[in-house]
Amino acid sequence: MDKTWRDPMYSNTKPLDNQQIVEGKVKKVTKFGAFLTLNDGREAFLHISEIDSSYVKEVTDYLREGDKVKAVVIGYNKRGDLEVSIKRLKSLEEFEFKLSHFLKESNERLGDLKKSLEEKWKGKQKKW
Repeated sequence: MDKTWRDPMYSNTKPLDNQQIVEGKVKKVTKFGAFLTLNDGREAFLHISEIDSSYVKEVTDYLREGDKVKAVVIGYNKRGDLEVSIKRLKSLEEFEFKLSHFLKESNERLGDLKKSLEEKWKGKQKKW
């Protein structure tokens, strides 16, 4: 992999943060995962265990060279190579969907409660 992007002397791109969502194309598929070329030109590794939450026997059942993918950064390995995960992106998106749904319902319920309390106490307020 091209590692010059991590050296500030050769590049002005900053390292990607964990949980950052990235997009790219599958450059090479192997038995143990896939190498991606991200939209900014960086390379990343997607391990077979990070492709799907179910058991992945063959990477080619899920990915082919040239496929466009969206993934989340999970960190850097011991050699300093960028690692990404599709599996964790899916769970992150599910969590965000559930959270937004929960917040929407909470706001609706809070509005209903407020309206109910206003109707209940209407006319029962003390005059000072």
